[in-house]
Parts: sequence; structure tokens; C-alpha cells
Amino acid sequence: MQPGFIFNKYTDLMEYLIRQSQITLKLSKEEAEVGVREVERFLYLISMRMKDVPAVEYLPIAYSGDQIYHKVVLCTRIYADICANLPGGVFIHHNPHVSVKCTPRVSNDIIIDNLTWFAEKYIQIFGPFEEKAMSFWAAGDIYELTAEQLNSAHKEQVA
Repeated sequence: MQPGFIFNKYTDLMEYLIRQSQITLKLSKEEAEVGVREVERFLYLISMRMKDVPAVEYLPIAYSGDQIYHKVVLCTRIYADICANLPGGVFIHHNPHVSVKCTPRVSNDIIIDNLTWFAEKYIQIFGPFEEKAMSFWAAGDIYELTAEQLNSAHKEQVA
């Protein structure tokens, strides 16, 4: 799926998210575009996950990705429309506990289960992780995993 596969219907939103990411997160335009793409992918995946686990307790998005996600959520009508058109078809409520740094109550088993599920689905749907995208995911930002490590782990599981 191409970048913009969700947000491209909302040109003004895409431009706003990229511009605001450049300002608030001090990202280059290319980094902001990658961040917006990764938030799209996050929303797609979390919607899929909610089909099986309606109360997802840990979302593996990093601080920078969460900051972009906040800007999407604030555009409430558009956000509701986006959620309705995702695979799960339900409104995705924002959970402020997006990081292990602020969520010590989540067990390691839940964290590992969700990180594993997200990494597997991400690679199946979007292809291999790219290094430039890792700072928007907890696997890269918090756990300091590289794209190569995630992609290699997936290859080992498939083999």
C-alpha cells in the first residue's frame, strides 16, 4: 500500500499533518511524510487488531508517532470517517498509555504479544520495515530494535 492510502482522501489533513509534524516535532519534510505514513499504517493495524482483541492494552507506537496521531484525532469528523473505513470499521479511541515509559502496569507478556503481532502483520501487509520509519514505532524508539532485526526475526519465523 502506498503512503497516503488512508489520508489521501483528505488532502488538507495530509498537508496539515506534515506541516505540523515539521513544526512541533522539528522533522524534515521527508521525515514528516514518513511519520504520517507510519501513523496511517498504525491505524490500519490497530483496527485489524481490534477485531480479535477489542480492548488492546498496549499499542506499539512511539512518542513521535503518537504526537502525529493526536493531530488526526483532533480532526474529529474526519477521524470518525477514517475509523469507519478501516478494516475493523469501529471508532478507535485514543489510549493515552501508548508507551512503556508511561504504562508500567502492562505486563511484559502483553507487550511482547502485541509487538510480535504488529511486526508480523506490518511486514505481511506493508513489506519490510525501513530504518527511517523505526523512530515512529516503540520497537525502534523504546526497545532500540533496528529494521534489520525485525525483518530478520520475521524471516526466521516464516522459514
